[in-house]
Amino acid sequence: MVRRWVQNKAKLNAAHEKPGPSKKKSKLGCGRKPILSTVEDQLMAKVAHEREQQHHVSTKLITAWAKNLAAEKGLTAFVASRGWLCNFLKRFNLTLRRRTTTGQSTPHDLEDKLYSFVEFNKKQRDLHKFQPSMIANMDETPIWADMPSATTINRRGVQAVPIRTTGHEKNRLTVCLAVKADGTKMTPYVVIPTKKVKKELADISGVIVAATPNGWMNGNLTADWVEKVWTNFSFAKRMLVWDSFKCHISEDMKKQLQRYNTVMSVIPGGCTKYLQPLHVCINKPFKQYFREFYDEWFRKGEFEYTSGGKIKAPSHLKQITWVVQAWGKVSKEVIINSFDVRGITTDNAAKIPCLRKEHGDADTEESTGNLCDIIEDDDNDNNERES
Repeated sequence: MVRRWVQNKAKLNAAHEKPGPSKKKSKLGCGRKPILSTVEDQLMAKVAHEREQQHHVSTKLITAWAKNLAAEKGLTAFVASRGWLCNFLKRFNLTLRRRTTTGQSTPHDLEDKLYSFVEFNKKQRDLHKFQPSMIANMDETPIWADMPSATTINRRGVQAVPIRTTGHEKNRLTVCLAVKADGTKMTPYVVIPTKKVKKELADISGVIVAATPNGWMNGNLTADWVEKVWTNFSFAKRMLVWDSFKCHISEDMKKQLQRYNTVMSVIPGGCTKYLQPLHVCINKPFKQYFREFYDEWFRKGEFEYTSGGKIKAPSHLKQITWVVQAWGKVSKEVIINSFDVRGITTDNAAKIPCLRKEHGDADTEESTGNLCDIIEDDDNDNNERES
């Protein structure tokens, strides 16, 4: 044994001079304790309670709850930073989960259609000297009676991640939104599934309400939108950008817009997810704001019930009021930028993502798995229309 030590003297001395990492393990419970341990325990209890009720829980709600709990404890310096939120989720094994329960196909000549659209808009801007205030985009988007988020904060590894609803996911209304390139929001036009609009709905300020049996937009209502919303815009020469929905490109509609001195810029079929400002940039935040009002209503539990004891969907009055409030929260900056990045107010390819070589499908973005980069995904916008 001693002989072996003598033979390996140099190695032993080197090992003594450069010791490796200590193999001593820290005792369980050692280390710095979270400063807000009591607040975080209460916060986790609230998150667990909300999820037991199958309510939607977002990172935004967790931050708001944390601030309120900290204020109750007199911790006025607590700001609920993004770093704190990230660590809180890790400490309690929470992450963003998708609720457990066919978009457009890309045309083969996509690049040609994209460039053709951008060039047409440039030609019209140069020909008619259109200012941003004379260029607008209109789009129809569905709003469902139930608007639960597809994701919620929940513990890792749990297989079932339900989010409670009223059971009226298939009931819908259609909202026609329109914006101008200078950031102006035009009056929303809401189509409800009924035969006649009640007086209490017609009297809601800041919105126009119409009705069809299925709640979908059709040719007659498109013409009505032109008369009640578009003509209030201006009688000067102007340009309206919208998709190739058959009601938009019918001969009757073309004649109606000509009477109102309007140049029509039609987004090519299959290109809505690349070129439509409202579809790509604006509908998502609008629906996110709408969902916040829905979540608050659901969390309070102020429901009406059927004779059979089932929860009724939120009334049309509530939904239309939420539409007006959500529309009011959409920022002017988002609207202005959306026209640039969709090739309507500029032909600079460097500013238009879909004209870059590395562009991808605008509808396939996914949030990363990094807790610090969690972003709520919006429900897929199944933009159903009457055929």
